[in-house]
This record gives sequence, C-alpha cells and structure tokens, in this order.
Amino acid sequence: MMIWGCLFPLIHSNALSSILGVLWIGGWMIFAPLKREIVIKKIGPKLDAKYPLTVNRIDKNKKVK
Repeated sequence: MMIWGCLFPLIHSNALSSILGVLWIGGWMIFAPLKREIVIKKIGPKLDAKYPLTVNRIDKNKKVK
C-alpha cells in the first residue's frame, strides 16, 4: 500500500490519479478491520498457546453477558 501511495506523483492524468486515490483509501479502510480479525482469530490463539502467561487481553476468559 505504501509503494502504491508513493507512485501517485508518477501518474500524470488527474482522473486516473483520483481513481487510484479512492481505491487506495478504500484499501486502507478495508485492510484495517481485516488485519484486526486476522490477529484476533489466527495469530492470537497461536501466541496464547505458545506463551500462556503473556495473554494481553485481560478479560479474555470472561463470558459475554
């Protein structure tokens, strides 16, 4: 994403630059929640199994009311 953002000055067409800018911002908006879900669902349990004493979520074992 950062490389894509750095290449914006190389685009000479204003319309194409605007379209790519909107797609770039949309990509960041989609990637933020996706990254959070990947960390919580995939990486978190593996780290909890490997390092059980370093669980960083305090209320992990609480039941949701």
